Amino acid sequence: MTREEFDALCREKGYTDPMLGELWDMDPKIAEMSVRLGPPPVDFSEDLVDEGEA
Repeated sequence: MTREEFDALCREKGYTDPMLGELWDMDPKIAEMSVRLGPPPVDFSEDLVDEGEA
């Protein structure tokens, strides 16, 4: 993957953080995997517990 392809992938996924470009400069493989996999899932299940019933 070239830097141009990486930038296009970032735009496609909606990532605009300039830190991704710095990550690419340090390690292109990790940067590509980070963008492809996206952010880790967020578990909101604990937030759904009603504090009054807990």
